[in-house]
Amino acid sequence: MNIPETLLFPDTALFSADQLVLLQPFATVHIVKVVEDEREGAVSADSFMDDGFCQALVPHPLEKDRKRFLNLIDDIKNRKDDYAAQLSALTLASLSAKRQQETESRQQIISSLTGTQAGRASTEQTEENDQLWHARLILTIGEMLDREEYEVSQALTSLEDSEVELFSTLKGQEDDEEAVGLFSTLNTRVAKASQPPADSIRKRLLAWCRFIRGASLPPCRIWSTFRQEAADTLFENHHFQHDAQPASLGALFLPARLHTGTKNHTEKLIAFKRDSAEHLGFFFDRVLSVDSVVTLRQELDTFYREWPPMLEAAYPKAEYGRTQLQLYGFKEPLSNYCGLKNENGSEHARILALFTAAG
Repeated sequence: MNIPETLLFPDTALFSADQLVLLQPFATVHIVKVVEDEREGAVSADSFMDDGFCQALVPHPLEKDRKRFLNLIDDIKNRKDDYAAQLSALTLASLSAKRQQETESRQQIISSLTGTQAGRASTEQTEENDQLWHARLILTIGEMLDREEYEVSQALTSLEDSEVELFSTLKGQEDDEEAVGLFSTLNTRVAKASQPPADSIRKRLLAWCRFIRGASLPPCRIWSTFRQEAADTLFENHHFQHDAQPASLGALFLPARLHTGTKNHTEKLIAFKRDSAEHLGFFFDRVLSVDSVVTLRQELDTFYREWPPMLEAAYPKAEYGRTQLQLYGFKEPLSNYCGLKNENGSEHARILALFTAAG
């Protein structure tokens, strides 16, 4: 009984502490990167990548164009308009339009990256290459937006004790409409700070699918996401094609975060992966070989009784919180529901792993 590997989508980086839970149940997490390291074998800034928990995939290395692309990204960062506005302006649908204004805009992007003159781009760049550059931009801006929103969320949730007490007092002043409104606004902003618009995630899913097309993917049978909107897209397409929802294969509770300020979280992660290997191996072995959902639930009955106390002993809920991993089985490869059409090794993945907050 082996622990499976997984491919993360449509995110192209792990930088939030809440996302590191992805490392717990899987042997290796494969992450698509839009830009390769500056030199082969370079040490990643991600310690978990360095420790072997993650494996970077670079489907289309930039090579000689890497510096030009990073210069373009620096220019985007220095603009006054926000990332969300820039991302909303970049849509894969626009690539199929033939209006002169859109064509020129696309050529300008291509020329910025390749160093060619905009007027020559239409004869020297194919539509396929145009879409690849466009997808790369969408994924990169999306990653920048994620990082910015995460930093805002961290700032809002890291209020000083006196400020927390102040807002708690405001919350208790139910007769003061202004105070109650202020507290409500703060809570709303904290809740939404790490939740990009649904349309943004759908665009990034399309871009991610476009970006990995033609690349060699690891034969992962499970693809993982933190994005409910991305999962919803697959669910909707599955229902449209089969007039049925994907099969629910069960759920697994995990720690919401792998560390609480301590420095030994890597050792703790390794220790729990070792101690839980037999249980997780049994769990995934049954899920990956499922014939009947009813039979699966019966086979996992013992696991569901033994897992909670094991998890509590290693990661107490009061300290580490809980995240739920929900597994869904699709009739066809997941690639069929997001535009890849069974290409480049994607035919192996028929199970979606969706990570959601647990109550």
